[in-house]
Amino acid sequence: SNPPGRFTLHNAQTMTFVLLYGPPAVGKLTVATELAELTGFKVFHNHLSIDLAETFFERGTPAFGHTVYGLRRLIFEEAAKGGVDLISTYAYAHGVDDSEVAWMVTAVEQHGGLTRLVHLTCTPDALQQRVGAASRQAFGKIVDAEFLGQLLETYDLFAPYPARPSLQLDTTHTPPHQTATAIAAHLKHNP
Repeated sequence: SNPPGRFTLHNAQTMTFVLLYGPPAVGKLTVATELAELTGFKVFHNHLSIDLAETFFERGTPAFGHTVYGLRRLIFEEAAKGGVDLISTYAYAHGVDDSEVAWMVTAVEQHGGLTRLVHLTCTPDALQQRVGAASRQAFGKIVDAEFLGQLLETYDLFAPYPARPSLQLDTTHTPPHQTATAIAAHLKHNP
């Protein structure tokens, strides 16, 4: 039985993988945490693999990249095999990260999991206001508004992933719990 407020989306043998993606400071981890409370899904946020890899390897080196991607693939595949519902976060850059999103989806679906993509967006001004938040500092995320501005100029961080449909939600004025509730309702009606 599910704890109060939680619901079952499907047969317990099938895993659901929810990929929350969007630009830095859009609220991915905050929404993921709220969604986990509503659904009972586990959260694998993007920085778990990054932080572990940085313990051993310099960021940007081949060893760092192989470790980050290897950890993610291992977690996603094992969750799919074990029927463990998972929410993951990702800062997707259109045209640059398409192959990485594709392999995340493949890692889950080749083991019988279901993938649901959720594209979070908000205004650039809202991103700039949120980027320095203490909650971001605690996770070693980007906290420098100038650096965020450079990323926004260099990459298209607002476009949806083109190869699959995504639920698109604007978090500019929507509280995280309301965004998570909308995602949970979408998952329940589109298992």
